[in-house]
Amino acid sequence: MFEQLRVRFAIKQSFSLGVMLVIVLALIFSYNISKLSNEIDNKLNAMVGASYFNFINGSIDEDGIRKDVGRDTLAIFIDNDNTVYLNDIAFYNAATVKAIIDKVIENGSDGGNLRIDGNYAAYAYRTNALGQFIYIYDYTLDFENMRSMLIIMCIAGSLGMIAITIFSFSSARKSVAPIERAFVKQQELVANASHELKTPLTIINTDISILNSSRESMTEEQQKWLDSINGQISRMSNLVTEMLELAKMESGKDNEIKVPVNLSDVTESVVLGAEVLAFEHNITFESDIRESVMINGVEAQIEKLIYILVENALKYTDEGGKVTVSVSGDRKKAVLKVKNTGAGIARENLPKLFDRFYRTDEAHTASNSFGLGLSIAKSIVDSHGGTIGVDSKEGEFTEFVVLFRQTN
Repeated sequence: MFEQLRVRFAIKQSFSLGVMLVIVLALIFSYNISKLSNEIDNKLNAMVGASYFNFINGSIDEDGIRKDVGRDTLAIFIDNDNTVYLNDIAFYNAATVKAIIDKVIENGSDGGNLRIDGNYAAYAYRTNALGQFIYIYDYTLDFENMRSMLIIMCIAGSLGMIAITIFSFSSARKSVAPIERAFVKQQELVANASHELKTPLTIINTDISILNSSRESMTEEQQKWLDSINGQISRMSNLVTEMLELAKMESGKDNEIKVPVNLSDVTESVVLGAEVLAFEHNITFESDIRESVMINGVEAQIEKLIYILVENALKYTDEGGKVTVSVSGDRKKAVLKVKNTGAGIARENLPKLFDRFYRTDEAHTASNSFGLGLSIAKSIVDSHGGTIGVDSKEGEFTEFVVLFRQTN
């Protein structure tokens, strides 16, 4: 139970811190993207707004134009006679310049982005009476730096997530430890108190048995008092037994070896006994049990689980109602369902059903019931690696569903 709590706590904490880390990294990256975008705009605006360019008549010699890696801007002017002028002949080769001109004119927009010989560039395009102006800003170096930064951020983020996960599990262990210690002490207190109560209850039972042997000499009123004492002693014994059983199950000290158990046969056995009680209370009892559904477990505990659920269903079914028990399964899971008609349970009360000493309706609760049955049932299911759930609709039905891993 506490291992699951630690894992859930650690996962939630890792997720929260991880989301914060991703948000921070995303903000840093977004800031740098925005900064690069602003830098590109500023460069292009500065070029467009420049009062002069020393354009060189570019008949664009194939061999005369090369890229200079130390430069990042280029201005191209095309006059009305389609003569090309460049402000720099040491930037791109002639074929590349021609490709730039064709692509920019084809796009027909005032600006955008280009891929030039594997490089990244932004452009601005303007026209006037003199001709056409194309301004190129090659931001490949900035882009490569940005990509390197992204890789570093991803690596740092991954290492950060590993560190966060380690921290979260360590923090979860420390955070849950005081709760676990308190719970263990509570369990020990309940177990010790229950164990200590067994001795005086045994002595009282013995004394009551001696008194019962001489009932003939008692008055009718004394016999009633004796019967009342008998009933309360029986009730106390049942409580102590259930508390000890629950404490044992929840402590995880149940060392009984789990072996293949025929869930179908065990359910059939419990159903046979329950049908008699159902008949006495005018309750229709139906069963749909698939043959040879096998699980790994302790047969006595599985029988106890089924008995608790069936007894609970009978207890809360009014006369003339109906109880249905079914067992089914596939290659992976075995399913036990116990359903009864009746008053049902309010939706807000469903999560409390498996709490110790919780009872939904005192008026329908037998005098020897303490609200521990479903807690014991859940502990049995948990110890067998299964799950138990409940669904109910007020005024119609209540259904418990237990899932186990099926074994061949």
